[in-house]
Amino acid sequence: MKKLKKVNLILLALFLCIIVVYGNGNEKEISSTNAINILEKVQPKIPKNITEVSSVDKLIIKWDKNIEPDFVGYSIFRKIDSQEEFKKCTITKQNEYEDVRVESENKYFYKISAFDVNGNESELSEEIVVNFKSSKYYPEGVCDIYPKKLHIGEKVNIYFSWKKSSTMRSTRKTEQSLRAVRLINRIFIKYGFNNWSYSLTEADKEPEMEYIKELEYYVYTIEIPENSKELNISFYDEDSDVDNNYSKNYNYKIESKSAK
Repeated sequence: MKKLKKVNLILLALFLCIIVVYGNGNEKEISSTNAINILEKVQPKIPKNITEVSSVDKLIIKWDKNIEPDFVGYSIFRKIDSQEEFKKCTITKQNEYEDVRVESENKYFYKISAFDVNGNESELSEEIVVNFKSSKYYPEGVCDIYPKKLHIGEKVNIYFSWKKSSTMRSTRKTEQSLRAVRLINRIFIKYGFNNWSYSLTEADKEPEMEYIKELEYYVYTIEIPENSKELNISFYDEDSDVDNNYSKNYNYKIESKSAK
């Protein structure tokens, strides 16, 4: 197969480069070796028609496939919104790429080049910009929120882990063993706005959070009301043990304008 490919390259080179025409009209024959040398220095075509074909929770880009007989693969160049320069992140033989190193609510930029068996590489393609959003989020710490930037009129998920709460764990230690911690079954959330200047949860109506086993976090969703500048949060369990971040509460700034 390789011999046949080489023969085809020679025939193609000879067909395209039988003669060289000089400015004075004289002609000179070119050998098959010289013709192949010329052909081997030709760059692959620049990848075209790069599009985003992302599915749920996956960032995928795709482009037209190169059909040069000596084509080998593609180099993927990437940068995020906060970076100034593109950096080569991987190579692939396929005319698509799935970026697994992405975070939701970020903007990603890509350029692609093609290279062949002789080391020739095309110029970089036009860039494609992808605004990536994912429905999956893996919280961290005792209290976390998603999305990270809060805007009036939009919803936010609030996450809480009592296992990471030193306050609740310490109050749950049994008399029999300082190492044993009784399991917490129910978590309730109290939240307010603008340094608790107003709250949407009354003492007898503080909502219970839902436990997500996959994440090992409790979660509750609220909507940011008008005139809010700061979200204030505290938690307590079925025994009224409280985690209010050592009386400082969990506080998050709210943007005045919606992201929509």
